[in-house]
Amino acid sequence: MQADLSKNDLSAQYAKWDKLFLEDDEKERSPAITRLEQSSSIKIGSQGWSVVKKKDEGVINYSKWDKFVAEESDGEGEPNAYYEDEIWRQRRDADIANKKFTAPISTKAVDNVTEDGGMGIRVKHDGEAIFVWSQTATEVTIRIGTQAKKAKEIKCINIQFDTKTRHCILHLDDSFSIFRGIFRYDVWCKDDDRPNFTLVDNQTHHADLTDYLDWSLEPAPLQLHKFNKCIRLNLTKRPPTHGITVWWSRLFEPEPTLFYEEELDTTILRQRHSSSKNRVNKFQTAWDQAHAAFLDKVHESKSNQLDISSMNSDENDNV
Repeated sequence: MQADLSKNDLSAQYAKWDKLFLEDDEKERSPAITRLEQSSSIKIGSQGWSVVKKKDEGVINYSKWDKFVAEESDGEGEPNAYYEDEIWRQRRDADIANKKFTAPISTKAVDNVTEDGGMGIRVKHDGEAIFVWSQTATEVTIRIGTQAKKAKEIKCINIQFDTKTRHCILHLDDSFSIFRGIFRYDVWCKDDDRPNFTLVDNQTHHADLTDYLDWSLEPAPLQLHKFNKCIRLNLTKRPPTHGITVWWSRLFEPEPTLFYEEELDTTILRQRHSSSKNRVNKFQTAWDQAHAAFLDKVHESKSNQLDISSMNSDENDNV
């Protein structure tokens, strides 16, 4: 009797598994996946499992990112385009429609690519600028229009000193055209055999100026509206001697069959005027300080003078 009761008890315990569906082991099984819309917990009990939703406070819902699509950029790390406002665009469109070009003036100094400089106009094309340039007291920045779209298309950029003509010459090959220009004034470049001991501190400094050419491919400014890209060159002026500043009146020697430039009046350059004004102000300040120091010395010497007449009168009285 006791054995029968034990058997019945075991039957009752396993009765809940009678409805279990057994599938063929050889048949492929696909797992059942249940997506949880928010942070939840799974509770497993005698009646199976159930989902218990948690409160939304402090829980991030990541489902909003499911439809996010990452778009790839075609820029390939190109630098930002130049600043342009609506007035510039209207002026550029009008110039293109009328087949003429007048150089706009940038509203930002950093974008004024012709500041204290100018541009070169192609002879065979009416009003088409092929390069622009600007200058400071020590540097020259040149932008030359190009059809190249990537830097790897630039075959050659080189500046060398011609020992025969005694000029610095620029050679540029961008796979679409070849540009050659003879600089009117001197820059630091290779093969320059002139003495430089008064201009540089040592040979390392000289190598830094001559062996490295600073250039980049970037979007063309408005003045070069015929081109999508331009090659930018940053060059250092080579003065004739230490302490001398040379302001350039033009970039290249005249090339009547290729391009032309207007000769600049270097006496009215903005940066030259401001630097001269600052130099005059510094000189005036130094002069005023020296003059004030001189007057202080004079006043101090007067206060230290002895009255000789009174001393003589005292001596006579004693006699």
